[in-house]
Parts: sequence; C-alpha cells; structure tokens
Amino acid sequence: MTIKKKIDRVIGVDLGNGLVNVRSVYPDGSPYTITFPSAFGYKKVIGEEFGQAGTQYNVKTFTIDGVDYIWGEDIAKTPEIIHTASLLEDRYETKNYKNLIKIILGYVAKDIEIQPTEQILISTGVPSNQTKESTVNAIRKAFLGDAQDYLGLHKVTVNGEEFTINVAMVTVTPQPLATVLAVYLDENGLVKNRELKKKKIAVIDIGGGTTDLDTLFEFRRQNDYRSIGVGFRDVYKAIQAKINEENGGKEMNVNDYIILDIIEKAEREAKEKGTEPVYTYQGSEKQPVVDFTKVYQDALHELGMKINQAISNQWKDFDTFDKVFLVGGSALRVAPYIEILQEPDFPKNPGLSNVEGYYNFGVSKMNENNKDNG
Repeated sequence: MTIKKKIDRVIGVDLGNGLVNVRSVYPDGSPYTITFPSAFGYKKVIGEEFGQAGTQYNVKTFTIDGVDYIWGEDIAKTPEIIHTASLLEDRYETKNYKNLIKIILGYVAKDIEIQPTEQILISTGVPSNQTKESTVNAIRKAFLGDAQDYLGLHKVTVNGEEFTINVAMVTVTPQPLATVLAVYLDENGLVKNRELKKKKIAVIDIGGGTTDLDTLFEFRRQNDYRSIGVGFRDVYKAIQAKINEENGGKEMNVNDYIILDIIEKAEREAKEKGTEPVYTYQGSEKQPVVDFTKVYQDALHELGMKINQAISNQWKDFDTFDKVFLVGGSALRVAPYIEILQEPDFPKNPGLSNVEGYYNFGVSKMNENNKDNG
C-alpha cells in the first residue's frame, strides 16, 4: 500500500537542451524563478583565486560524490562547460543529466531555504516526440535519484553547506499541454480560463534543436504532432561560422550562451536608445570586432521560412484553430519571420510558458494530494 505524503512545496523544472527554467516559491509564498544554461562545469577549470584579483563568477559550488562542480548565472563565461544537450531519449539516463538535476535541486534548496522535513513535488515535462512510457519513467527516475535507503532523497553540498531535498512526487507533462496549462491555471493551481478547455489549439514550440507542432482538442493531444530538426541553434551556428570566418577561419569556440547574451544586451540597449540593434562580438583586444547583424537577420529569415513550410505541411485546416500559441525562448525573435502566422497567441512570457505550466499543474496536483491526505 502506498502512503501519500503531504506536499509542502512545488518546484517546476523545464530542463531543456539549451536552458534550464525553474519556478517555485520562497517560504513567504513570493515567486521564485531562475533561467540558466543546461550546462555545468568542474570547479577546477576556473583555477585558483588570489585575493579578489581574479574574475568573480556568479556561480555556486556543488559537491556530489566527492567531486566539485559549478553552476549558476555565469556558467557560460567559465573556460569549459559540460553540456547535457541531446535529441536522443537516452539523455535522461546519462550521468551528466542526473548530475545536473542534483545541482539544480541543490541550487534551489539553498535559494528558497528548503528544509529537510519538507516534502517536494517536482513538476516537469517531456518533448512531444518523447512521450512513451519508458522515457517518462526515465525522467521520473532521474528526479527521484538513486538513494538506496530512501527513494527521492537527495543530499547535495552547496558552497560547503549540506542540503537535503526530499522528492515525494514527480509529475511529467507533455510540453505542449504545459503551454496551455500556463494559461488555463493560475499560480494557485486554480482554473482561471475555463473556456480554454473547449478550444482547438495549435502549439508551435521553437526550441534549440527542434521545432514541435502539436494539436490539442479539449486538452487531449492529437496524434498528428510533428517535430522538425530546425531550431534556434541553427541561428547560433550561422553566427559562429561568421565569427570563425572573420578570424581567419580559426575555430573560435564561442558557445551559444555567449551569443545569446550579446543578442539580449543589444536588444536592451537598442530599446533604451530607440534605435535598431547592432550585434557584435570581439573575443579579445587582438581579435577583430565582428558585426554579425546581417548574418543574424538572414538566419532568422531562413529559420522562419522553414517553420512556415512545416506549418503549411502540417495543417491544411489552419483556420479551424481557436488559438495558435507560439512559444519558446526565442519565439518573439522568430515570430516576424513566420509569415503564415498573422496573429499568433503568445503566453505572458513565451520562454517561460512551459515551466509556468509545469508549476501551475504541480500546485493543482499538490492541492488534490493534500486534500485527499486530510
């Protein structure tokens, strides 16, 4: 007989190939969110620090099985990172993936002061083309961990302090449904848009390596979903090729996260000045300044054309949809180039829609569990 435990808090985790998004709450109930790269590093790669003279990286240190790792906002700026990205389903069984989960849980536990006595519900998801039972079970198992004496128990040392995280329950939701749940439910897990459940909805999710096209009718995923092998990483590759070319054909190894940081900063500066953004990269003072503005715009146009074609091939009855959600971290950047979508529907934050949906659904499950548990 399975004994249900009273759930104390929910952690929504969107562990994508490019970025990790987390949504939870502080002890006072105020919202907590982080967005960091889906990559971590060994502490040893940042070298020894002499006083305060060295570069100060905004990362935390995690000790797992006697090995020191680092992760945080500045992880992409460190000399070498360990990627967890893969389009294969065996990603969820790799040591890198499982280590990143422990790191995420440790980071969040320290930030939001999770106590050893708290029971935690993890609400996460899975891409449209990976929803078979074996994959869902692999994800659930990765979050429950491999503690021999207590399933769901994680002990992680963060900056020298040990944290205990008790994962009592793991829910795994298809990503397109999570997008809709972010609009259907509020942060208390209560229905805020009841009419949405009756709608026919298209969800176009632009990820790093793939773009997924899904149909939901009355909250049931239809069997006509499609995943195409194009995504925002194609844009990064075009920019990386330009940077290499301008540096005499040398492999400059500029990672995706550095380019994304440049893009975001240029967008903010242009908005403040009321001008068009200009995107440039310079690795060092001895290297040339590379203006990749045109390459970036051309790559967006090419990605948009491919998504246009995929949508056209996927749906011949496009006018029968009540809602067409365009989501993903760079959905707003690509949207102007997807001409077939004249007026797409955007969640409040397209890049966080999945994790907001996971969190809202997790709170709904927590309410249901705790009600049944008295």
